[in-house]
Formats: sequence, structure tokens, C-alpha cells
Amino acid sequence: MQHNRGGGGRHIRLCKGRSALNVSLRSDYEIRIEKGFGLNYKELLAQAAELERQIAAAREIEAAGALAEIKAKIAEFGFTVKDVFSEKKTRKLREASGPKYRDPDTGATWSGMGREPLWIKGRDRAAFAVENK
Repeated sequence: MQHNRGGGGRHIRLCKGRSALNVSLRSDYEIRIEKGFGLNYKELLAQAAELERQIAAAREIEAAGALAEIKAKIAEFGFTVKDVFSEKKTRKLREASGPKYRDPDTGATWSGMGREPLWIKGRDRAAFAVENK
């Protein structure tokens, strides 16, 4: 099937078999879809399945070799399970500190960490200190 409109640049060409499908919307813009390597969908799926089987077999062989190397190094150097799989060190969580300073006018508090609030900036902090009970 072919449609050609003179001058507008719109073109559609559909063909049977292994030929290409061309769609031109404008003279300078074209969408072109072609079949790759002359294979149909089922043939490509069969190739993909065969490749996945080959990948799995290669991985199994290489993983066995890598594991043998690791075991040999462990035996050579006398590593223990604790040496190889040591526990991950965790950060100690800091307890939330309470307020250290309080603005007597507004009741706003500040823990002493982070940026100084405007109500204490440039002033003597001792005057704003909160008593620890």
C-alpha cells in the first residue's frame, strides 16, 4: 500500500515480507522501522533464551572458580570467619540534648548546636542558660 500526497511530504509505505515500513510525516522528518537480521519475533525469542542459558552456564563456571580462589586464600593465610565476615561497625546515636538556652521574652529555646538564633547572637550566653535538673 502506498499513499503519496504531492508537496505535503506525507508518505506511507507498507509492504509484505521482510521489507521495511516507512512513514514520512514531513519531508525532513521520517520514522523508519526495519526488521533486524531477517529474523522474526519467535526466532529472536529463541535466540534470547539460548543466550540466557549460556550466560547462566558461564556464570556458574566462573563463580565456582572464584569460590575456589577465595577458599585457597583463606586457607593460605589462616583467616577465621570473624576475620572475613566482621560485624559492621555502627555509629553511636547521640541522645537528643535538651535546651541549654532560653529566651526569657519569647520562651524560645536553643540547644547550643547549629546556627545561633538572633535573640542570643552577640550577647552573653550565661544570661540565657537553662538550669539542668
